[in-house]
Amino acid sequence: MQSDAWITLAVVLFVLLSLITEKFTPLKALFLASMALIFTGVLNPVQALAGFVNPGVLTVAALFLMVAALKTSGAIRWLAETVLGEHKNLTFLQIRLLSVCALFSAFVNNTPIVAAMTSAVTHWCKRMGISPSKLLLPMNYATILGGMCTLLGTSTNMIVSGLVKQHPDIAPMRIFDPLIVGGCAALVGFVFLILFSRFLLPNRISGEQLAEKGDRRRANRVWFELVPSWLSPGIGQPVNELSFIENNSVRLVTILRDGQKLPEPVSESMLHLGDTLVVEGAKDFLQQIADEQHMLLADNLDQTQVTVDSKKAFSVLAILALMVLANTVFGVSILLSATVAGLTALKVCKVPFRQVWKSMDWTLIAVIAFSFSLGKAAEVSGLSSIAASYLLHSISNDPYWALVGVYVMAVLFTEVLTNNAAAVLMFPVSLAVSSQLGVDPMPFILAIMVGASCGFITPIGYQTNLMVYGPGGYKFIDYMRLGTPLNIVVGFAAI
Repeated sequence: MQSDAWITLAVVLFVLLSLITEKFTPLKALFLASMALIFTGVLNPVQALAGFVNPGVLTVAALFLMVAALKTSGAIRWLAETVLGEHKNLTFLQIRLLSVCALFSAFVNNTPIVAAMTSAVTHWCKRMGISPSKLLLPMNYATILGGMCTLLGTSTNMIVSGLVKQHPDIAPMRIFDPLIVGGCAALVGFVFLILFSRFLLPNRISGEQLAEKGDRRRANRVWFELVPSWLSPGIGQPVNELSFIENNSVRLVTILRDGQKLPEPVSESMLHLGDTLVVEGAKDFLQQIADEQHMLLADNLDQTQVTVDSKKAFSVLAILALMVLANTVFGVSILLSATVAGLTALKVCKVPFRQVWKSMDWTLIAVIAFSFSLGKAAEVSGLSSIAASYLLHSISNDPYWALVGVYVMAVLFTEVLTNNAAAVLMFPVSLAVSSQLGVDPMPFILAIMVGASCGFITPIGYQTNLMVYGPGGYKFIDYMRLGTPLNIVVGFAAI
């Protein structure tokens, strides 16, 4: 290997180790990686920062406008209440819940879907006497599976489609291009979850039951469960240094980790990925935490109702449908249709600019943009071609097994890196493999899309995995028990 390839390999290993050990947040690790690639001359500044103007990244940013409108209108909560109803049959409920979540997440980022559904499902389970552990993790996985089916369903697919546009010899992807492969994978995964999740997931005690309720009679005070996102700068820091605790917005009741309460004093504990914070705050804290990008509301234990405006909710869903129609029937670009639809939805819902600004997850956008430098460095340094040669040599240049190898590598990188960084890093490798084999690159591109979304095996494999961790009373082994066979059947279907 040439020196640039060695440098690129060292930078990739640095990012991997930083994220595995939680030494740096994803943003810090990828920023440092991009700067290292610039200072060592592997990339020039334009190449390293090109991700910020990539159409895929810009489309992800535009879709946050629609998310802001969905939150304000209460559209997702409205759907949740409609889906759950009063039925107590677990199989019937799973079919309804998982199918609606999968369908909706094909067109909307799954984070707000999981947030709204988690709260609704938890309180429904409490009322019906059913363990939430039987529903929350399958529901979360269903949103991931649904996101595989279109370019809009997950930022991973949008990023890959943006990379495709940079190669004029490959036809641009349209919104439903991933549907056949992603749909087959999602259908097989859906059937697996319906048939086996009840046997693979034991009845777990929820986070609310683990935390002693104590005295909740103080006026206008309610309890919430919060989880840090994988982008949270508070990971590895003392909990009492979190802004909303430090400024006395809430009282920290306890911290749940691996299905157990941490011993006192919890405020001095370091915040870990997968922790669930049970806090007590004023009722208006629900709106404050909704504006906080890196602490996700997992459950509202006192069930303070989210305002649902059915007229606005219906209007936002209609705008979403028109956005899809504009792209599929009239050929409008996804970036343009997403931007126009998002701005229209904001106007209809009268969302304040401050709320729109806070709904934009700038850290996530920066993480995705900086991750592009890894893929570009792998391409220009020749590291991707070298990796492709080693892969093909190990499988005797068989295109089928090459496809398996690319898919498995994408899955492994997703579990230890991030789904977007895994896709960006594997994209040039997939092109190099298809080029050296002399075959169509599209099967390898679709394998990356599916593989980079399959973060089922660990709580940190996908951001929404953490959101159901505490409310479902899950342990690490629960993710492995259900996620490992799910990964296998989805992989077989996709390949």
